[in-house]
Amino acid sequence: MPALVLLAYGLMRWTGMPLPEELRLPGREMVILWVALFLAGFAEELGWSGYATDPLVARWGVGRAGMLLGLIWGLWHVVPYLQADPSVAWIFWYGFVETVALRVLIVWLHRSAGRSVWAAALFHATVNLSFFAFPNGGSHYDTRLAGLLVALTAALVTRVWPAGFCCR
Repeated sequence: MPALVLLAYGLMRWTGMPLPEELRLPGREMVILWVALFLAGFAEELGWSGYATDPLVARWGVGRAGMLLGLIWGLWHVVPYLQADPSVAWIFWYGFVETVALRVLIVWLHRSAGRSVWAAALFHATVNLSFFAFPNGGSHYDTRLAGLLVALTAALVTRVWPAGFCCR
């Protein structure tokens, strides 16, 4: 995820999209934030990856199970997103396009890492931290661009490497 965020930032600079003139790079608080995000992500992943993923993958495969869980995950976050008062476009691109694609990646990672909830939680925390590490606390994060990059990555990863490739 950090590589995708850096790619999004580079594309934003290259195309002249608005970015802050002064960059505030995250410091020590990011370590504390990462710990908090890991603990919260681990609690979520106990349910999503530890309970729901395997039966759905057995029935529908990694891609469809990831998309179904991603849609539910997106709906799960709608209320907090509405409380943050973003635009409808932000909710669509981040809350659904990016969230569904991220869940496909998490399902793929969970299965590829031997059904590891730890791997899913580490990635979940890294996703959230990457958002906050984007210039100035995510204030200029372009959800449309990032959503498209994550969706493309999810499509490529699940097509090129079958889930579980490392653990057979």
